[in-house]
Amino acid sequence: MIKAALALVALMLIGCGSSGGSGSDGAGDGSNGSGADGPLPTPSATSSLSLSVGTYLPTSSEQPVAADIAADGRGLAITSNHLSFIADDGAVSLIDAPGTVKDGEVSHATGAIAVTGSATWLLNSNGSGPQWTQNVAGDRVSVGDANTVGVLKGSTVSVIKSGAVTAFSAGTGNATDIAVDDSNDLVIVSGWTQVGGNLQQPWVRAFSFTGSKQWTAYNWSEAQAGSNRSDARAEGLSMGRDGKLYLIGVAKGGTSTFRKLPGDVSSNAPNAEYSGAFQRTSDVGDVLVAYLGRLNPADGSLIKGTFLLTRLKSGKGNSITFDGIDADANGTIIAGGHARWSIKDADLQVVGNRHTENAGMTVAIFDSDFRIKTWVNLSTNDKGTVRGVGAANGRAVIAADINWSGTRATPVLHAATQTTPSASYAARFDLAQVPQSSN
Repeated sequence: MIKAALALVALMLIGCGSSGGSGSDGAGDGSNGSGADGPLPTPSATSSLSLSVGTYLPTSSEQPVAADIAADGRGLAITSNHLSFIADDGAVSLIDAPGTVKDGEVSHATGAIAVTGSATWLLNSNGSGPQWTQNVAGDRVSVGDANTVGVLKGSTVSVIKSGAVTAFSAGTGNATDIAVDDSNDLVIVSGWTQVGGNLQQPWVRAFSFTGSKQWTAYNWSEAQAGSNRSDARAEGLSMGRDGKLYLIGVAKGGTSTFRKLPGDVSSNAPNAEYSGAFQRTSDVGDVLVAYLGRLNPADGSLIKGTFLLTRLKSGKGNSITFDGIDADANGTIIAGGHARWSIKDADLQVVGNRHTENAGMTVAIFDSDFRIKTWVNLSTNDKGTVRGVGAANGRAVIAADINWSGTRATPVLHAATQTTPSASYAARFDLAQVPQSSN
């Protein structure tokens, strides 16, 4: 649901200089140079977004770590020391976190809020409490419908249920994220392994609450990967409100094993390509390509997925990475992160009555079949990144790191409670107002 920042993705996959280089080239090849002023362009079917709120958060230099929709429908943005509840009119209610926080998530069924960092806490739906505290430090956290909490610290998984803590190892490799599925009594972990001198491979592993492995997805050896030679990682997980498991992957290049089924590397995956070159990995080179997948949490099988990348005006591929993914009950998907030059229909973007930049802090919204409904950047320059997203009951929220790239982003403000820049920005919008793409 809400996922903390995957902080070093843009530096991953050995020598991401190719990403930085192509991004730099993109500024010359793809920039419209228009900033935000002047006549607004006429948006395409996929290049506009109406905000109900776009505001800096009153949290000074704190960086955002997660976002979600609270039980009462307000947007929730979590920073390292605070929880910010954002109402429809832009009013922000600031609650002190119980300690230093690195991630958080709202239970779909109970509304309780799990946060982890220096310890792990389960808060009431309004941020008060805590209901309980466990001396379990974590980097990632997830909470299920029955308030089962899963915490990931390094490769150690801790399951907190009915006051008891069960800890076990996620296994070989580098664990990156965690999701709890109370419907199937599973805790699910994503990650990657260096399987050869020049190849990284993704994996997703599901365990019972007592640590017994139930299924594994991807996790190929170098020999099994065969001609699928692009480095790839599974970087993020989220249980959608539709009961499905959502995966964020990233690959360096266009020939990763995300092209294949997670349980059969010889068979092609059902990946959508509705937006042509932007959802297709041809003519890519060594740029960072995002992968988004919908899996059955009961067995790890892939239901559907898609790649997403940016393109220079020359047609060459360019990099995009996502930090957060979520899905509403009807399967509408929202993903947020950072895009280099240029997203689809970049010159036609209008967000909150502003013309935004061709690259920067990006949000992509897909229908349940992975057609792009809207793909926009939320800043009038190419800086910043979205760190967390949430979707529920037709509403969506994002939280963004304004200073991520070393130079401050200039996000779109709308009904803003705070217009003085801080390190964190949040936006709310109505998914029902997002236009349906014709692609």
